[in-house]
Amino acid sequence: MKKTLITALSLTTFIVAAAQTPASHTFVPSKKTDNTLFFSTSDKGTNMPILWGLDTAWPSEENIRRGVRFIGAENIGVARVSFQPWDFMGAETTLTERLENNLRERLRLVSYIGAPGEVDLALNNDAPGDVYDTRYSNPATDADALEAYCNLIYATTLSCQDKGWNVVSAAPLNEPDYTFNGQGSKEDFLAIAKDVFFDGHGPQREYVVETPGGEGYQVEGQTNAECVVDITWGEDVRPVIDGSYIIMNAYSKKRLSVDGAIDHF
Repeated sequence: MKKTLITALSLTTFIVAAAQTPASHTFVPSKKTDNTLFFSTSDKGTNMPILWGLDTAWPSEENIRRGVRFIGAENIGVARVSFQPWDFMGAETTLTERLENNLRERLRLVSYIGAPGEVDLALNNDAPGDVYDTRYSNPATDADALEAYCNLIYATTLSCQDKGWNVVSAAPLNEPDYTFNGQGSKEDFLAIAKDVFFDGHGPQREYVVETPGGEGYQVEGQTNAECVVDITWGEDVRPVIDGSYIIMNAYSKKRLSVDGAIDHF
């Protein structure tokens, strides 16, 4: 069995995380069981366009205007803005005047795409070496740096929300190998990221998924061996699902089965 390590580095990777209703909630069945579903093989189907995003981490008004013209504001659903470890936060949860002004400028650029409620925000780390406050360095081993990092992300999120914007994700570091100023190791990333639940397991920061086959992608024995892992958090985390389950209609008491299968119930 191949073991793959999934690390909850940020919410902008390949797995979309969202708080969900627990699977243990009671389903409300339909009393009518002989429903018929009609569909046409020649119908054009439903249009599902790509949801595009633009980046203000490099605050260029020209780039934003150009992106809106080429993509169309109606097709842009997310914009990236930055939290900036330029001023040390310590225990504060309110941005300094400089950081607040920088954030306002990025939100001004986002407004070319749409108003709050029309486009979501994804936060990333803007930490150029010439203005980076080294007191943020090595949060994995420095408790004060870790507290300041978390407060900086929190304060930036609150400031965005206070202005009516919806923040959907936050990437603790700009790049995992961004090490020249001492803030980019894997351990630092994990120290900043919050604990989450993987398919109900947790809270934890790592989760192992076993898939069949050898090493590599789409090699013999591994083709189409992908799986989906739900990453959740909050008070309504789904329970761990382990074992065999039978789906039964509460009205007819009939169980869902595969046509031709042998019933071992």
